[in-house]
Amino acid sequence: MSPPPKDKDDEGHDVEQNSTNCEVWRIIGIFKDEDGNEHLKIVKNEVLKNADFPATYTVSGTEYKIRTTISGDYAYWNYPTDSNYKNDWATAGFQYWLNSEHDDTTNQGYLSKINATAKSMIEDKTKYYLGTVTYDSTYYIKDTANEAYKYERATDCADGKGPSANSSSSAVTGNSNCLVWANNSATWEGSVALLYPSDYGYSADSKYWNKILGNNSFNGTPSGTSWLQTEANHGSYEWLLAPSSDYSYGVAGWHAMGDLTYGSVFHIFGVRPSLNLKSQAIIFDGEGTSDQPYKLKIGN
Repeated sequence: MSPPPKDKDDEGHDVEQNSTNCEVWRIIGIFKDEDGNEHLKIVKNEVLKNADFPATYTVSGTEYKIRTTISGDYAYWNYPTDSNYKNDWATAGFQYWLNSEHDDTTNQGYLSKINATAKSMIEDKTKYYLGTVTYDSTYYIKDTANEAYKYERATDCADGKGPSANSSSSAVTGNSNCLVWANNSATWEGSVALLYPSDYGYSADSKYWNKILGNNSFNGTPSGTSWLQTEANHGSYEWLLAPSSDYSYGVAGWHAMGDLTYGSVFHIFGVRPSLNLKSQAIIFDGEGTSDQPYKLKIGN
């Protein structure tokens, strides 16, 4: 399995999205979209704070819990109050909050917290892949970075969804290249999402790209070579984008010890948004360090 189609590993260089928003993000890499355009993919340097979230967020009449009352900077991946839990990012409550200005009421979405200059740099039609990484009882997440990259992209889902023959509570079987939960979307198009499991795996030394990312395998020496791990600023767990193959409301997560695990969508993990910048975004200043991060703008 070949590594992801990015021009270089930017090893977590700091990038200041804009001086007004006062946020530092870290560079994941430069990726090409399906039309061959290059985009800088970045992730927020710190987890979002509990105070950033509304208690609930209502979309099309459905109310979702977002903020936990437990002390700490944690959020729910998808906690509809009607208990219709799913690991489908396309319909997840936190996805709705990340990608909107406000809900059906007066609650502010994440995009309302980003100023117009920064917002103009975000690619709002990024295609995110929603394939499922593989669970087992020993490793929890048993894929390597190379395997996770393949499964996340669900390369053989011709109709864009998992086979309808499977019940919504059963994992997709019989097609190792279409690991998508039944009736979930294989892809989602939008502005802001989360890191893939493979993003974390590929942040380590390349000699560990065929090392299982899960429990008692990737923690220790392999994770110690990951710039994401060594520069981590997250709590005990952090949400990732990919569903887990264990059950229909399981999602992959990153443990502070350095291995990948999973949790139910109504559990609470830390969140760091990830996004692609428009292909016209360029670096015009800075050195990519914490003291002098790269600064970006649109155009020449």
